[in-house]
Amino acid sequence: MQQLIEKMTQKSVEIFQSAVLSSQSNQNPSIEPVHLLKAILKSSDNLATQIIETLNITKQALISELEQEEKHLPKVTGSSQPPYPSNDFISLINTAEKMANKEGDSYISTEHFILSVFSNSSFKNLKQIFEKNNLNLDNFKKAVNKIKGDKKIETKNPENQFQVLEKYTRDLTKLAEQGKLDPVIGRDKEIRRVIQVLSRRTKNNPVL
Repeated sequence: MQQLIEKMTQKSVEIFQSAVLSSQSNQNPSIEPVHLLKAILKSSDNLATQIIETLNITKQALISELEQEEKHLPKVTGSSQPPYPSNDFISLINTAEKMANKEGDSYISTEHFILSVFSNSSFKNLKQIFEKNNLNLDNFKKAVNKIKGDKKIETKNPENQFQVLEKYTRDLTKLAEQGKLDPVIGRDKEIRRVIQVLSRRTKNNPVL
């Protein structure tokens, strides 16, 4: 297990640690896939969550169903033993490593855990929860390809490589299409300057 942890991205390691804490707080004797998946969805700054958010899926609905699934896990009270990785949990991690290798990625990222759910028959219940909430293998893979493109995960912090514009800029065209852009009043000089910049045949600046 330690070797696999060393192959994880920083966010994957943090999610792994959150899964361990979740199993402890719920008094579950073992760490299960549902702990890991819930930890992914509760975190907003990992690649898997960013991908899911592009699909306009309600994360809270998914989290609620995973929490219901978590309630069916066995509990042990008064034990001082730390939770151990279950066979299903180890299977999820191993499958995620295979998915990373298949994608040509050097590290196991959070989206590989989601792909593992669809690629391993052991996780039928979790797959049903995803599909019930409009998350399936087809739309998830398309979203992965849209965000990652041809880039491979070659660092422990891949989140810094993807969707840079989305993180640090505002898409004014998109906001205007959604009717969320406030009207500009009394800025005629600035508006003319923007039009001039964007209309130049050369040296225009789309990142304005």
